[in-house]
Amino acid sequence: MKIRRLPAVFLLAMLLAASLACNAAALAPTPTPPPTATEPPSPTPNPGWVTLQPGLEMRSTSIPMGSGAVSATLVRVDPGLYTMRVHYDPVNPATISTWQIRTGAALVVNGGFFTPENTPLGLLVADSVPVGTSFDGFGGMLSVSDGLVTLRALSMQPYVPGEPLEQAVQSRPVLLYPGAEPADFNFPDEIDRRTAVALDTSGRLVFVIVDRGGVSLYTLRDWLATQTDFEVGAALNLDGGGSTGLTLVAGDEAYLVESWTTLPIVLAFYPIE
Repeated sequence: MKIRRLPAVFLLAMLLAASLACNAAALAPTPTPPPTATEPPSPTPNPGWVTLQPGLEMRSTSIPMGSGAVSATLVRVDPGLYTMRVHYDPVNPATISTWQIRTGAALVVNGGFFTPENTPLGLLVADSVPVGTSFDGFGGMLSVSDGLVTLRALSMQPYVPGEPLEQAVQSRPVLLYPGAEPADFNFPDEIDRRTAVALDTSGRLVFVIVDRGGVSLYTLRDWLATQTDFEVGAALNLDGGGSTGLTLVAGDEAYLVESWTTLPIVLAFYPIE
């Protein structure tokens, strides 16, 4: 997959158009999302990390699958230069492009799973306000406490009610335990679009987006455990399928992977002034 560089002004116009189209589509029957490709694309060259602005980097890569490979996009963000916030709106969920317009964030990524009523599965904390109930003995949590970003497996470090969390999102399954140990889980071996988040050994967050072809959770886990694009410390699967989405606006650079569905939960990153 080639990184699509577009002028930020041009992308913002695209985002606005997407938002207007989304509002219009709300009055019509929900369209059927494009089908997942049955044949993975051919391997593509892997350019190195591209620095979009300090603390925000991007690269394309390939995940081997069978006799071919599936393209993926990696976005790396430094929590020392960017603040993470969880945004939650069960009444007015939106596509990832509309969320970027609402928030003005440099980076917006889809969050964890949710019910048809837009209630989060697992605990969610948005600006210190908790919503939902924590997973017990399974799943993982990406959180911010006292400005420190952590990623943990709840089976190893359970959530304690009353923890002073500023932001948090829970999801499942954990793909890699802390120390990059592959996790055991029992999920269908189905191929789909994926979003995952990893914490590297330098404390940076790396988002993995697979929006063409799709991979199984097992393929994603095994690739994360052995890949060399970054040093993985731990990794967690986020919501995928139609929820997979990412938008990035940094200076003159912009990138969009549109979600196929509206989302009540997103993760947003803002430059620290």
